Amino acid sequence: MTCEELEPLLAQWADDELPAGERETVDTHLRQCPPCRAQAGAGRDVRGLLQARREALRHGAPPDLHTRLANLARSSRTGSRGWGRTWLVAAATLALVFSGSALHLATPRSETVLAAQLAVDHVKCHLIQRDYNPLDPATVSDRLAARYGFAVSVPAGNAREHLRLIGARRCLTGEGRNAHVLYQAAGRPVSLYLLPAGQHPSGAIDVLGQHAIVWSRHNGTYVLVAGEGTPDLERIAAYMQAATE
Repeated sequence: MTCEELEPLLAQWADDELPAGERETVDTHLRQCPPCRAQAGAGRDVRGLLQARREALRHGAPPDLHTRLANLARSSRTGSRGWGRTWLVAAATLALVFSGSALHLATPRSETVLAAQLAVDHVKCHLIQRDYNPLDPATVSDRLAARYGFAVSVPAGNAREHLRLIGARRCLTGEGRNAHVLYQAAGRPVSLYLLPAGQHPSGAIDVLGQHAIVWSRHNGTYVLVAGEGTPDLERIAAYMQAATE
């Protein structure tokens, strides 16, 4: 197993949900690869913290998270790799989980709290993404269904906006487990989330230096997340909304 083959399995490894054979293969790789072992350990610790603070995350986000995430985003553009990238991932999530003795409401709207959590996850997942080659959408849909139980038609990407499909994984918010599909648009990170647990009102939210666009389909919610200033974001959103009809 290569490092690239290992990375999509780390979420299930952290949750102890891999079949015995795959778990043994992952453990073998981690024993032999210190960078992957560091990344896996940080990811497991962060997921444990999110699980432990799930109820708190349902109610708010720390008011200083915007500054912390902006600093993290600036650091990510320096091209950190290896250990540096692992600690950036941990820092992004810990900024959300711990901000003094309590988490405070950023706003009474639960959609903004959700967008803040997805903004952190968006930055984190694109930091650890290793492979930027375009993927086949049917293959990604099959992967989400087989590994995570998500039945979703994955938009392929769009040449007009230079939008490329590059990855998919399962991510955690205060609302539970969600499908996360990763794209690049003209070299900028873009994320599409499917939240199968319910519906949120449609709208657009600016939070933590990211722009989130929310819409509902088929008893679930989609959220498109990209950095403020991402080129052609309105056209990308229109494409995604049409592709998820």
